[in-house]
Amino acid sequence: MCYFSQTQFWKETNKGEYKALVSKNQCEKNRNNGGGGGDSDSGSSQSDEYMTAYVSSTREEGKPLIGNIRFIADEKEEGKNMEYHAKIVVAAPPSETDPAGIFTMNYTARMAGQSAVGGFIKGRRADGGKFVLEMAEETSEGEGKTQKQYVIAELQKVGDDFSGMVVSSEDGKSKEGTRKSNFKIRFDASYVNVDGAKTEEYNAQKRESTQKGCYDRNKFKTGIYRYDLVDAAGETKKLKSGFPIELDSGGKTYQGYASYWGIWLPGNVKIDNGATVNKLSWKNGGVKEKTPYTVVKADGNLVKYTKAEVKLSALKGADLMTWENGSGYIIRWDGATLSKIGKQTGDDNGNNTEEATSGTVSIPQWGLNVSIPSLNANVNIPGGTTLSDNFSLVYHSQDVVSGTATGLGDLVCFSNCPVMATTAAAFTRQNQSNNGPAVSDLYLKTTVNWGNGSQQVNQSQNISSAMATYTFNETAKIIDTFRCFFCTSYRLSFKGR
Repeated sequence: MCYFSQTQFWKETNKGEYKALVSKNQCEKNRNNGGGGGDSDSGSSQSDEYMTAYVSSTREEGKPLIGNIRFIADEKEEGKNMEYHAKIVVAAPPSETDPAGIFTMNYTARMAGQSAVGGFIKGRRADGGKFVLEMAEETSEGEGKTQKQYVIAELQKVGDDFSGMVVSSEDGKSKEGTRKSNFKIRFDASYVNVDGAKTEEYNAQKRESTQKGCYDRNKFKTGIYRYDLVDAAGETKKLKSGFPIELDSGGKTYQGYASYWGIWLPGNVKIDNGATVNKLSWKNGGVKEKTPYTVVKADGNLVKYTKAEVKLSALKGADLMTWENGSGYIIRWDGATLSKIGKQTGDDNGNNTEEATSGTVSIPQWGLNVSIPSLNANVNIPGGTTLSDNFSLVYHSQDVVSGTATGLGDLVCFSNCPVMATTAAAFTRQNQSNNGPAVSDLYLKTTVNWGNGSQQVNQSQNISSAMATYTFNETAKIIDTFRCFFCTSYRLSFKGR
């Protein structure tokens, strides 16, 4: 629609065929910005590209406007030309009751003489003063890969709003499998009711998911998509999470990735300390550029857990998560109660479904476990707690300790606390007849009484009581006197911080 609208065929009626320049970049900007236009990284980094469209439009007195448009796009990466053709018949322009106008557009796209895309978009009036917008499209990409889509929307103006329904279906097929979806949506000025299902079958594996529920159009479900890093001047800082790399080893070139989490390479490919890898980047025109980097292998990261707290009032309206009877629930604090707004259910095949729900959350006697995605934190609300805006949730914030950090002080351990002075007894098999490896016990223990007897465990029962304190050697960047025999993850925090 973006390409065709740039021709402005309705302004040159009955003047014969003419040529119009159509901007490819403008349509890319519109698509990347959700149709809203404006700047985008993909458009601003290139010089504008144009295609020549051949346009003719006619209109007889008392009859619809007819536009015929065709243009040829040079698809360099395919080495072939794509031809686009459209015939648009406009009976009436957009109005308050007909928001898209009364029209029919039939279109096709052909590559090297073979049909690749075909379909229509139609706006029409229906009985009872309703407006109907209908679209159908069939795409063929060769080698048995096809896709069919159909959408029909029936709208009726009610005051300043619309009520109506939308039905959509999609049918896709490829060598790997099939994909089908069907959705029905009904809505008025207050509510939207969704009834949808999707089925995918690839490589003999079938996955099904549904989405059902009635939603209040005036009570929006909001969520945090991402956080941005902003400097004191209000400018957004763009951080790169990592970059692709190449490693040349043993006469072969391996593709991998380097990021905050380290270096990933396929299979059992090993990389030595001091080895050279090439960072990959691509310039305009698809030119690959390599920048050499030297690999430095070092010990693992130390994560600092700091005791923190947040008032429930600060989480008002934020999505929280809890679990009940095998299902996950999206919940919210509204200032008075914790309310359920969504239910997530998974099956044995790893498929998840979400549907709208309602009800309040009760706190069992053993406490309620709640996840706070926006803080990357998990908390427990004790049983018998009366909630209010002023109630504090205590959790551990997490920060990776820099290799140049100083003044860290003592480290306090809460679970899997290593024994500093290990003895041979720690490696003695518990069962001498067992021919397997030695059962080691390298962790400090504490006794817990569960009511039906005591048990030795290797973790404290809350973040108020630590099991051990260690000294961090800031010069050697190690925990003094400790050496890792069977390395694991240790949960450490900083005393008094």
